[in-house]
Amino acid sequence: MREITKEQFSTNSNIDGRRIDKAMEDIVDRANAVEKRDLDKRFVQVQYCGGFTPNVGLTADNASLPFMPELNGSAPANEYRVKGTRKFSQSTYTSSLIYTATHFFNKPVTIIGVNVNLMTGGTDFTNDFLYGEGAVSDTGKADGQDSDDMTLSICVDNPFLPEKRELGSEVYHRHGFTVRSHRFNQSVTSAAADMAPSTKPPSSSNPIPAMAGIVVDDHDLNVPLPRGARVRLNIVIPNYSDLSSDVSGWGEADGSLPWNSQVMSWTLTVLEGVE
Repeated sequence: MREITKEQFSTNSNIDGRRIDKAMEDIVDRANAVEKRDLDKRFVQVQYCGGFTPNVGLTADNASLPFMPELNGSAPANEYRVKGTRKFSQSTYTSSLIYTATHFFNKPVTIIGVNVNLMTGGTDFTNDFLYGEGAVSDTGKADGQDSDDMTLSICVDNPFLPEKRELGSEVYHRHGFTVRSHRFNQSVTSAAADMAPSTKPPSSSNPIPAMAGIVVDDHDLNVPLPRGARVRLNIVIPNYSDLSSDVSGWGEADGSLPWNSQVMSWTLTVLEGVE
């Protein structure tokens, strides 16, 4: 009540028409000019989704799109597209490939979740997320050791110089983590036909492959973003295709390509204010 009017009424105080009229005027004035602190801010969950299904067998120069090289060629600015991507314990430099999804928020939002799926299976998508025999000389890792050469990041561009990558702010950064610690796979038993008509049962000539892969699901992040934020979700994978030895499941000497080794999808979950 004290937020609305200074007139206070109690058992031991006098009440007259003038004070009542003044209190009623204060209530009307407050109702006609509601302050922001009087409103309960409501948010709605919004999910932005994307992904990439490789065109297996395509080897043209632009076959890696939308993945771009980490090094931005001979550009005078922004030599590196993303911060903090150098692989741990690496003695021989190898570049990375970066997938970027950009979003612009004209009003304040809060990032609450990031989900990245890397699905493997069948004869085409064969990434095992393990280092190979050539990893010892390149990364200091042992043959068969879990891969830790993937980076996930969310960067907010500088509001004054948005095109300068080095001035951007990293608000979410996953680097050097054990990728296989987020692994999923199907049951080891044979799949049962639970639909009618059955779709490609395991006994058919073209069965559904046993799917597996990686699911990185970070939630309850609560990362506030200001109005006018330009946000970049970056998925960074290693590029070992220029090496002659078997270094990693991402891209090996047998000719497999890092962007063709899995099917990728992602979801960015934010809270947006209700108008």
